[in-house]
Amino acid sequence: MKTQIVDVQELLSTIDRKRRVVPIAVHAELGWRADLIGRVLVLPDETRARAAVSRYGNVFSVALPRRTIDVRRWCRQPAQPLAGIWFLRNTHPGNRVRPGGGATRVRLPSGGQLRSRPRSSPASKLPT
Repeated sequence: MKTQIVDVQELLSTIDRKRRVVPIAVHAELGWRADLIGRVLVLPDETRARAAVSRYGNVFSVALPRRTIDVRRWCRQPAQPLAGIWFLRNTHPGNRVRPGGGATRVRLPSGGQLRSRPRSSPASKLPT
């Protein structure tokens, strides 16, 4: 599962490389031959992920044309090769790592007053 899409070209080339290499490796290691191969990019069902897919819609519609409903149907009953994107809902939101930021509580020093530090100007840090 990818949490975000950073580089579409790298992502798609990695998926394609795995599509070619993994069946050979599985056959060599376990003796299994794949009847069907599905390529599925799993993303969180969040606005940010959907916006990234939408932003590169033309690319994804060619490389991974199927979406969640078709992918789920294929997982239950694979009948032909599949390439798609599965937007997976987080069913355990308590396990989610929350982004940093927000309010921070600051405790005053024992004297009750904050002491300000002199700021150095950026110009004073330039090499001479």
